[in-house]
Amino acid sequence: MKKVLIFGATGLIGTYLTDYLHDKYELWTVKNKKDFYKKYDNVNYVNCSITDKKSFENLPKNIDTVIMLAGLLPAGMSEYEPEKYFYVNTIGMLNVLEYCRQTNVKQIIYTQTHSDVKKLWGSGAIDPYSPPAMDYNNDHTVYVISKNAALELIKHYNAAYGLNYAVFRCPNIYAWHPDTHYFLDGKKTVIAYRLFIQNAINSLPIEIYGNGKEKRDVVYVKDLAQMIDKAILKEIKHSIYNVSNGEAISIEEQVKATIKVFSPKDNPSQIIYRTDKTVENLNYHYDISNAISELDYRPVYFNEEMLIDMKKEKESNRLNFVD
Repeated sequence: MKKVLIFGATGLIGTYLTDYLHDKYELWTVKNKKDFYKKYDNVNYVNCSITDKKSFENLPKNIDTVIMLAGLLPAGMSEYEPEKYFYVNTIGMLNVLEYCRQTNVKQIIYTQTHSDVKKLWGSGAIDPYSPPAMDYNNDHTVYVISKNAALELIKHYNAAYGLNYAVFRCPNIYAWHPDTHYFLDGKKTVIAYRLFIQNAINSLPIEIYGNGKEKRDVVYVKDLAQMIDKAILKEIKHSIYNVSNGEAISIEEQVKATIKVFSPKDNPSQIIYRTDKTVENLNYHYDISNAISELDYRPVYFNEEMLIDMKKEKESNRLNFVD
């Protein structure tokens, strides 16, 4: 049985990925918070911080695949301290890569931000190997630079030490969790799709800013987990994949499906179109042809299927989320 270790297992993606993989591999999950959500009898839990090289001594020495989800995002930064992006995302990655080199890890899997190609949004299906085309003038700029530097380090360790890699370019990943907020330019803000769900449950109106017609990829966390699992199974050597279900949808389509799934049938939310409000360009779509051919990836969760499953997770709370 392959031995897999997850950095960032206490995060949102990490929690769902642990659930997805826990009975498929000898799984080790790195703990850098007070507790996990759901515990599994067959998962090994270990304390380590990617910014503390000494804490790597706690990790096992016979891992086949490392999954690197740990990192600092703008959504988690209440005060703008850009140097932290490099301490965590870049130097932290270097520490992880050194652990891989020293213990002969065969493969690393990394989740990359899709803001690295933001200047290509709206230009058609974006190729997974498109070179960086980032926006140098927004709140994500330093974050993206730190993530791009981490990716370059991975390529170096592949060339110099033969460490295999699979990189997944992730747009916003949708998942159920009771925390409905993130930080936008340091201001605590409700996540848009979570506000849609809250309003739908309570039969409140849902506002759509702009024309609501721009289309983008909406990806469920369980499809990302499937892709990562397949990269482990296929023993990918060095590839970059876009994360998508292959179907771009509009805000309007998303809202209508949210009302269908979450609103009471006898009192559905009404849609209010706010064409007087301008919104940031969210028109993007990603080519997943190499994920289909190389990973045998077959998306399971499209817009409505995703929302139905999110509702099930909310009602069951089987992952023991705490607000």
